Order: sequence, then C-alpha cells, then structure tokens
Amino acid sequence: MAAGIAHEIRNPLSGINIYLSALGKLYEQGDQEKIQDSLLKIKAASAKIESVIKRVMDFSRPSEPRFVRTGINEPVEEALGLSAVMLRKTGIRVSTDFSPDLPLCRIDPQLIEQVILNLINNAAEAMKDLNREKIIEVRTSYNGKSISVTVSDSGPGVPEALRQRVFEPYYTTKSGSTGIGLSLCQRIVQDHGGSLSVSASRWAGAEFTLRIPVRERSARKS
Repeated sequence: MAAGIAHEIRNPLSGINIYLSALGKLYEQGDQEKIQDSLLKIKAASAKIESVIKRVMDFSRPSEPRFVRTGINEPVEEALGLSAVMLRKTGIRVSTDFSPDLPLCRIDPQLIEQVILNLINNAAEAMKDLNREKIIEVRTSYNGKSISVTVSDSGPGVPEALRQRVFEPYYTTKSGSTGIGLSLCQRIVQDHGGSLSVSASRWAGAEFTLRIPVRERSARKS
C-alpha cells in the first residue's frame, strides 16, 4: 500500500513543484493569465493529494453509519448525477433500470452513495482504453428479502480467480493505486448487514452487486 500511496501523492506533488518554480518567472513577466492558470493547477493537484489522504483515513477510521429509513434509489441517483459529466466526457453510455416499487430500507444514504460512486468510477476507469462501446448499467431490484443495486460495465471484467481478492485491503491490479477503494466499499456494505460481490456482466465485463437486507416490510417508496 505504501508504494501506491507514495505514487499517488508523488505525481501531483511534482506538478505543484513545477508550477511553483514557474510562478517566479511568470511574476517577473507580469503574465497574469498564466499565473492564474498555474494557481488553478496547483489547487487541482492539492485536491488530488487531499483525496488520497481522505481515502486512507476513511479506510483506517470508517465513518459510523447514520441509519435512516429511506428508499435506495435516491442515493443511487445522486451518485449517477455526480458522475454524469465525467461519464459523458469519456463517451460512456449509461443505462438505468430502477424498480419503482421498492420497500424502504435502513441505510446511511451518504455512505451508500459513496459506494455506488466508487463502483461507477471503477467501471469508467476499467473502460478508459476500450475500443468498443462503453456501457455502464445501474439497476435496482427487490427479491422479497433484500434490495439489490447492480453496477455492470462492458469493460474487460474481473477474472474469476481474482473475484475474491479484489475486496482484500491494499490489493490492486492498477499501477499506483492504494487498493483500498473496494475494501472500503465492502466494509460499508457489511456495516449495513449486507454483501458486495462481483461476477461477469452480460457483456463479459464486471458486474458488482450490493445487497441490503430488508428486515421489516414497510410502506413502499418509488
């Protein structure tokens, strides 16, 4: 993990140093436009470092869930909304199939949103070099015992031999990654009494399924 964290921090830190070195010359030249551009890039690089630190802290000290009884479609839609611009820019087609008649469940909406957003981002990352159509499909359903949220993609998929390992802390196949994203997602889902699994999608890509038990039948919410 240390190597992954160092790599993720080193790159933006190097960028900050480069832009800081250039600022002196730009100041002497009085080029306000380029100064402003450099400051924005320094800010963006700083945000990347902060994001890495936050992920590590979230894993070492995960937030206590603040459970409320609500519908699961809402945090799923929020996650899709947050990723919409990124997905559009990367040419990914999004398909949704939300069951309109799901029972309320006891969840922390922000943490569930975090899990779905992570799964969407992972799917997008897996398809970045794909030469065929890029698709992410998000579905919700209810089987009488648990509510499921499924995030599928048309990427290269996860080999069957690695499907259990991807949830191990610090395990990653991506260069320079900390390998804590899916571990954190699994921990959050388990804190909800649920499960997170991976299988092959209908496009032979990856399909992650989050299941949250519904212990009491309650009023339906669309």
